[in-house]
Amino acid sequence: MSSHHSQRAINLHHNQVSAGRARRKQRQEERTQNFLGMRKQLRMEYNFMLVCGFICFAYTTIATAVYTGYILWA
Repeated sequence: MSSHHSQRAINLHHNQVSAGRARRKQRQEERTQNFLGMRKQLRMEYNFMLVCGFICFAYTTIATAVYTGYILWA
């Protein structure tokens, strides 16, 4: 009878270890997905900033050239 109980305890331990390993793996996958999603969002914001910066630079350059007379606005 004691052999049966010790085998049950061993099986329970292995089940708990396996469950813990599965939880750790699931959390790692969730963290990876969160990281990749955040990185994609930040990349989009960065590209948007670049485009807006270029538009502002181009506008300022053209407005300055028109104001100073280098470009004659017909």
